[in-house]
Amino acid sequence: MAKSPEEMKLAMIAGLKERTGKTLDEWLRILRSSGLTKHKEFVNLLKASHEMTHGYANMIALQAIDLLLNH
Repeated sequence: MAKSPEEMKLAMIAGLKERTGKTLDEWLRILRSSGLTKHKEFVNLLKASHEMTHGYANMIALQAIDLLLNH
């Protein structure tokens, strides 16, 4: 059975350290300290500076934007 979008996101987060070498919290700290504020800027930074795939960069950027808007 196919995973729901939420299940896919949770699976990506669970495997993030293994795939990228950093946890979600570590990536969020990097994005916070970057001074950037827009989703596309976050994605571009993660892809260009950290050689991250688009899927992981997008998921992390979405989490960062959610935190910025809700905190």
